[in-house]
Amino acid sequence: MRNPTLNLLFVLAVLLVSPPFAHPADDILWYDQPAETWTEALPLGNGRIGAMVFGGIEEERLQLNEESLWAGEPVDAYPDHYLETLKEVQRLTLSGETQSARELGLREMTKSPTSFRSYEPLGDLVIESGPNGKAGDYRRELSLNAGVNTTRYAVDGVEHAREAFVSAVDDVLALRISASKPGQVNVRISLRREKDMTVKALEGGLLQMDGHIVDVAPPEGYDDNPGGSGPGGEHMRFAGRLLVKTVGGSVRAEEESLVLSDADKAVLLFTAATDYSLEKMDFDRGIDPGRVADDILGKAASKSWSELRADHEADHRAMFERVSLSFG
Repeated sequence: MRNPTLNLLFVLAVLLVSPPFAHPADDILWYDQPAETWTEALPLGNGRIGAMVFGGIEEERLQLNEESLWAGEPVDAYPDHYLETLKEVQRLTLSGETQSARELGLREMTKSPTSFRSYEPLGDLVIESGPNGKAGDYRRELSLNAGVNTTRYAVDGVEHAREAFVSAVDDVLALRISASKPGQVNVRISLRREKDMTVKALEGGLLQMDGHIVDVAPPEGYDDNPGGSGPGGEHMRFAGRLLVKTVGGSVRAEEESLVLSDADKAVLLFTAATDYSLEKMDFDRGIDPGRVADDILGKAASKSWSELRADHEADHRAMFERVSLSFG
């Protein structure tokens, strides 16, 4: 028979030597090569702005999203005489004339378009470093606890790192580029999108993306849907703003890109906005998405990298670490 006194003493000993709220090591997803497809990229987001980080070496790509950016426009899917027709459909159904009820319902209770248009990607943030030699010691990872993505590799004895997160506190994507030796950050930074936008590179390390979704009218704009996806025309407006701050080196505007030369470190801050109004559930031409993005970026830029990351991590961990689940 087991001795209950010994069992109790053992439990007390474990409790005395073990911290009651010991934090486990961070849960980390890590890989030894860059993502080749979108599904292999690592996600970041704050509920409004999202990014898929590919972890490239010579060319890094972050695919960007803003939660409200959609093609199309709101359309009332129900005809004005919907209720009257519904009563007749019910009468026909109850009288056994189901085929007639079905035909009447399809003809009079549906309205073109029969579907809506698509959610839109905002664009890509591209960081080109060019061929600088063979890379080794590669690792990309996502700390789920911290909500931080890190890509590391070495070229010719120089260790390079990129750290990124999307802060809910400051509503920006923040990314830091660094190297183990001074003057080794040499990159070209661009914002790209397939259509419906323009980009301006300004002195002072600023990229301005301004866009206007233009949808093609039927029949070309049906999006492979015979019933149509709504009228064409100029619809939602959007804007993205990216600011680069460096330690050492220089930043110059070149065409639609920013070129960083001989920097020790660089911090990139990006945010975006649209003219969608949640209250109206429609566009609001009184909203200037560029001004909204400028305001957000200006506030975030007043903080140091350390402050941005500390505020982000504290906020993210408070949410993520509320629950721990183990199947081991």
